[in-house]
Amino acid sequence: MRILIFILIVSLCVSSCKKDIYTVTKAMGNYNVVITYKKDMPIRSISYDKVTKKKMFDFYYNVNGDMIYANIYYNNGKIFNTLKLDSLPNRYACKIYFQNGILAGEGNVIRKYYKKHYKKSLKIGPWLYYKEDGSLYAYAEFAIHKKTEKEVLIDKKIIPKEVRIIKKDGKLINVSKI
Repeated sequence: MRILIFILIVSLCVSSCKKDIYTVTKAMGNYNVVITYKKDMPIRSISYDKVTKKKMFDFYYNVNGDMIYANIYYNNGKIFNTLKLDSLPNRYACKIYFQNGILAGEGNVIRKYYKKHYKKSLKIGPWLYYKEDGSLYAYAEFAIHKKTEKEVLIDKKIIPKEVRIIKKDGKLINVSKI
């Protein structure tokens, strides 16, 4: 009887000492993916190029397994684009950067999935595009065609060369010399 109680106590201790957070590394195509789990749900995954060993993707997930934030990198290590969950199920605020780190464009995307696997991101709503000097280049408006599920450009306006608009503290400011 004492042995049975001892075995029960030891098994309870072992099961309660199970790690809540752990990582698993998987080879997936051209990448080695390090997935961090919390209570058996993925909370982060980082993909490294198998050849260069550079970080290419960094995804964060909520408790339901939905991607809530992502960074995608250029080969030089600088961020190519960021995605931040705007609204469920798959609408994200997106920022795209030039290789020098300057903001190139920003707007919203809908991430499309096929059988739970990411397929593509489609621009939707208003988008702002910038020059490499950080000044505003153009405004565009996108929609998604319901039948073809492709993005459609509805409107586009190029900012005249003599007008210089920059983004400062989250606001667009006209700094043209008039």
